[in-house]
Amino acid sequence: MRKALSFLSGSLKDLEAVHVAAVLDLVSKQTGKRVNLPYGITAAKEYNHISFVRDKRISSSIDTSPPENELEQALNIPGRTSLPDREICLITEVLNYKKNMIIPQNLYTKWFDYDKIKDTVLIRKRKQGDYLCIDAKGGTKKLKAYFIDEKVPRQIRDVQPLLADGSHIIWVIGGRISEAYKVDENTKRILQIKLTEEKENE
Repeated sequence: MRKALSFLSGSLKDLEAVHVAAVLDLVSKQTGKRVNLPYGITAAKEYNHISFVRDKRISSSIDTSPPENELEQALNIPGRTSLPDREICLITEVLNYKKNMIIPQNLYTKWFDYDKIKDTVLIRKRKQGDYLCIDAKGGTKKLKAYFIDEKVPRQIRDVQPLLADGSHIIWVIGGRISEAYKVDENTKRILQIKLTEEKENE
């Protein structure tokens, strides 16, 4: 929690134990309850999360907004791509599919059918018209509806990093992948993507 406050404010000065206690008290409160903190920061109870938001109209010692040209970038395939304004990166590799290969079942390593991807894979935030394929029959759901169904807080929806093939969301990074890109018996090439922490001096 202190790391989050430090990131938003640029300093832990004026952030006292009473502020920490007030935020911790939100855990037991109902959704929608808020606490005002120094530097224009507000902590809010959002479903099963505590979110921190900084009022951009109030000056801060640092600007935490990513540069405009970092809001959207191509995924390096194969290679390593750092996520804008986050201390994590994506490592990609193209593998040849072999029968009976075991598909990873975790949040941090995902396999996709590489030949089903039509455009350059972009890391970006959400845009109007974004959608996911939600079943094997090709049924789709708007990304906005997915966020609502999954009870993703509004503040997180706007900054959630996505992997996109045009308007088709391949992967809500750290969450669901689109059914349309899943590996099946007809797959020839696999795009493996690992989500990992960005390490210094690498």
